[in-house]
Amino acid sequence: MEPRDEKLYKLAIKRAKFRSHIFSYGVIIIFLWAIWWISSGNPPKLSGWPWPVWPTLGLLIALAFEYNEAFLSNTADRVDREYEKLKRRNQKTNDSDQII
Repeated sequence: MEPRDEKLYKLAIKRAKFRSHIFSYGVIIIFLWAIWWISSGNPPKLSGWPWPVWPTLGLLIALAFEYNEAFLSNTADRVDREYEKLKRRNQKTNDSDQII
C-alpha cells in the first residue's frame, strides 16, 4: 500500500463530513417544518414569519461555512505558499546582508 498524502486525506475527511452534514441538516430542517405544519393547524395560519425560518437560516449559514472550508478554501496550501514566500524574503535579506 502506498503512503497516503496527509493533506489530501484531511481534505477528504472534511468533504465526507460535509456530505453527511447535508443529510443531517436536511432531516432536522424537514422535522422542524413538519412540527410547525402540524402544530399550526391545517392549513397553517400564516400570521408573520413561521418560526422554522430562523433555525433553517442558521443551519444554511453553517452549511455555507462548512462548504467553504471543504471545497473552496484550502488553508493548508495557503499556509505553504505564505511560508515559501517568507522563506524567499528572508533568504533575500540574508543574501543582501552578506554582500555588504
